[in-house]
Amino acid sequence: MPRVFIIGVAGFLGSHLASLLVAEGWRVTGIDNLLGGENTNVPDGVTFRVADCCAPSDYTDMISGADVVFRCTCAAYDGLSVFSPAFSMAPRPNLHEGILHPVSGDVFHLAPVPLVYCVVRNADVDEVHRDLIGVATEHLSRAALDVPDDRHIDDLGSVPELPGDSWKEIHGPAVGVWHRVPTNNFLNIDAPCISWLRSLISVKHEEVLDTVGEQKYTGTTFMESWIQFYRNGDHKVLHNHQRYDYPYVPDMWVGAYYVTDGDPDPDKKYSGLLSFSVREEHYYVRPKTGLLLMWPYDILHQVHPFYGATERVVVNFHVTSAGPEQE
Repeated sequence: MPRVFIIGVAGFLGSHLASLLVAEGWRVTGIDNLLGGENTNVPDGVTFRVADCCAPSDYTDMISGADVVFRCTCAAYDGLSVFSPAFSMAPRPNLHEGILHPVSGDVFHLAPVPLVYCVVRNADVDEVHRDLIGVATEHLSRAALDVPDDRHIDDLGSVPELPGDSWKEIHGPAVGVWHRVPTNNFLNIDAPCISWLRSLISVKHEEVLDTVGEQKYTGTTFMESWIQFYRNGDHKVLHNHQRYDYPYVPDMWVGAYYVTDGDPDPDKKYSGLLSFSVREEHYYVRPKTGLLLMWPYDILHQVHPFYGATERVVVNFHVTSAGPEQE
């Protein structure tokens, strides 16, 4: 019986190819990192393992002896793989990590979006996630954890408190109002799980600045941060995090870490999708538990209405690189 190995077997292309080959009598094995695919896509009769193509030692035993190898490593939705055609073929040094580069000379990050992401998957991360939720519910009120809407009409328009009463954003952002989200400064709480998350963000912040090359990394300063629990119907309108008045922060990056994805309703394909709007094109990212994203502050984005089995928990933050060269 001929043997075939499919990289990306849980994605759109890989799963359909696997179905055809199984029907033709092939012995099919495959891997997928599940960043874009779903394990429910893997057909019956396929020997499957969760692994990343950039870590060959994780699947050497499976690929050995294969008569044919197919590489189907592209996202099954308009998401990470379409920001940059070169990205899907670029080598990635670490498991589940990558950086999407801006077009050379495009200092405004308009197309494609320079986006840093990683997916955290290890034996201890579930416990860390439980601790993050526990710290949030212990230290913050339910109102502080909700995604603001008409339940909090009296709080809308609140702004973060900065030293010396320096917040003066008179004109507001170009689109949307990001600071209508009360910034509960979640990442300032002293707890081991938060120290772990701050460390992860700092490492990724340094990595993206060194790779994009437009700003020199001299340390990570956490500005605002806020954790939110998305309930059914919660969403965010199109907005960016631009500031048009003092204090200007030209090197600020915005980020999101998904503590839980909330098990989105599979019948609602746009449930909770994060979409970036770039030159009249929309790029979609389907959040996963353990996904960390960072992007420049001026990129327009929105969160589509979320519907899931449980609440989706997200930590958002602003970071900038500290030091005299960033003044």
